[in-house]
Parts: sequence; C-alpha cells; structure tokens
Amino acid sequence: MKTPILTAIAVFAIIPITANASYQANSSPLQSVKQREAAKTEAWNDCADFIFQNSTSISPDAMTRLHQDVMSGVVTWSISSSVQILALDGPSVGWVDGEEIEFASQADLDTAVALILNATATKPN
Repeated sequence: MKTPILTAIAVFAIIPITANASYQANSSPLQSVKQREAAKTEAWNDCADFIFQNSTSISPDAMTRLHQDVMSGVVTWSISSSVQILALDGPSVGWVDGEEIEFASQADLDTAVALILNATATKPN
C-alpha cells in the first residue's frame, strides 16, 4: 500500500519541477535582456527622430550628451521653457555650459521631454 502512495508523491513532485524547467527554458534571462535593450534602443530612436524633425537648433555636442544621459539613466539637463527676450531663444533642453536643443514651440518641447524621460526610464537590463 505504501508503494502507490510514494509513487503518487514522486509523480506530483516531478511535474512542477518539469513544468518550471520548461518555463525557464522558454524565457531565458538573456532573451529578456535583449528585449529590454531593444526596447531602450527603440525608445531612444523615437526620441532622436522627434528631436531631429522638430528642433530649431541643436548645439554640436547636445545629442551626444543627451544620448549618454538616456543610456545611463541619469538626467543632467534642464528645461528652459520661457522665451529669453534678449537672445530670442525658444524653449529648450540644455546644460549649464550652454549646450542646448531648441524648439519653436512649448508643445514640441513638452513632447521631446516626454520622449527623453521615457527613453531614460526604459531599463536595458
């Protein structure tokens, strides 16, 4: 009588182990890292495309610095949303040293900031 019970216990113990191993084989950590890296790259590409199509001025190193911020997940830029009367600058994303990305309208700046923050928040690993 003990043999069928032990057999039943062994079968029920093996089924979850087998199912778990099958699940892990279908969702490898490497695959999910590649998916997250692809999502981060796609988010950055969407952001960069919008900026190149809608900005009115881009300082020479601004896109490189922005790309570094996005990929590191750190925000080092600030927003200037008011028009500066003397320089006639539009709203912009920029850095203290003068590098900036200017836009013609507040709406374009708002969209760019949303895309930048989305790309920055997307985790690659």
